[in-house]
Amino acid sequence: MSTIIKDLPVGSYAVIFPSISSGIDEEGHEAVLAKLYDEAQNVPGYLGLETASVGNFKISIAYYENLEAIKTWRRNGDHIVAKTKARSTWLEDWQIRICRIEDIYGK
Repeated sequence: MSTIIKDLPVGSYAVIFPSISSGIDEEGHEAVLAKLYDEAQNVPGYLGLETASVGNFKISIAYYENLEAIKTWRRNGDHIVAKTKARSTWLEDWQIRICRIEDIYGK
């Protein structure tokens, strides 16, 4: 993604996912990510996604209307399978941060 989402509502949630790639099967990992990004758009309450990467560091921020939408995504079967593969093979390090958006400002 190369855009900044401009219409997020205050009170929505951000799921921040910084990760460091292991360098193993990067093409397979990217293919699964593309599929998951498409699937996430079908979750009721999904608001959008921003991603950026430099070298083996990547950060993805997914936005949702509420915590229930995040829980729905966490229960997605393809997402669960991908998380298992990511933890065992694709990622050297990672973390999930769930934050409520309290204020928004900028250009």
